[in-house]
This record gives sequence, structure tokens and C-alpha cells, in this order.
Amino acid sequence: IFLVAPFTLVTSLAYFLPDPSHVYTTPIDPIQVYQKLPLAPSSHPEALQGVLWMDQAGHYADSDIPLALLTLAFSFGDTAFSSFDDEARRIAVDVAGPAWQWLSTKEAYLFCRIFKTIGYHYSFHFSDDFSR
Repeated sequence: IFLVAPFTLVTSLAYFLPDPSHVYTTPIDPIQVYQKLPLAPSSHPEALQGVLWMDQAGHYADSDIPLALLTLAFSFGDTAFSSFDDEARRIAVDVAGPAWQWLSTKEAYLFCRIFKTIGYHYSFHFSDDFSR
């Protein structure tokens, strides 16, 4: 039984590894994030262009957030998941999709897979001038 338990744990954790179709297994330089994440198309408002940096844990800069997520950056470029709705002024972002960057840690892979399994995503609703 002692020898079986570690093997079971390893095979069970394999389920929680992220979908390899959009996972980069090598470290990405922060400058390369713009080259790796899909960026929003030009049809999206200018305020949604580019990459939003979320280094809550302070891996690349100082942070005073005591309990930080294992995420680094995201964009609004996953148009297969959601595109900007001009009338409702909203867009959704899949936290397990190709436009979301997680840290390369076992814990982050676990969270990513769990969120993918339950369909977790953020829905952004903007004011007319994108100030809120």
C-alpha cells in the first residue's frame, strides 16, 4: 500500500495539468509575453489592446498583497472564447485559456486545470469611457 499511494497521487495529479495545446513549458521573458499571448484584434476598443500585468505575488516587482494568485498577465485576445460586445460593453476572459498566463509551478497548474474544469472566467463590464 505504501508504494501504491505515491503512484496514485502522481497519476491523479496528471489530470490537473493544463491542456498542453496552449502551454509554454519554458520560462517566458516578460518582454516575450506580448509575443506569446494572443492580443485583442483591432476591432476591439483601444482600451482593451495590449497585455494587463498582474504580478500580484511580486515575482517581477514589489507587491504587498498577502495572498496572491499564481497569475502573471492576460489579454483580451482569446476571441474563440469571447469577443467584445459593443452594445453591452462587456467581454469575458477564460482564466484557463491561451490569453491568460499562469506561473510555471505545480500549484498554478493545479489551479489552472481546476478552473478549466469548472469553466471559471472573468466577465468585464465597462462604462462608456472605460473608466470603470
